[in-house]
Amino acid sequence: MVRAVTLPVNTWVSAEAMAQEIVGAEVTVVGASYSGDDRASGIHSDGDTVSPGATPGDSGLIVTHGGAQTG
Repeated sequence: MVRAVTLPVNTWVSAEAMAQEIVGAEVTVVGASYSGDDRASGIHSDGDTVSPGATPGDSGLIVTHGGAQTG
């Protein structure tokens, strides 16, 4: 049986930080906007440690219709 785990998620990130997470360090984001509940988006971290093989990367953007908070 698979055991559920919780990824650390930072929901206190700006639209620019979320855009930068999508495009990567090689690209400079000069402007971005996000319209939606701040609790419904965030950047996860430690994916390779917490859930190896299940996340596409160690960190990434999460956007949901519910809550993206850890726990």
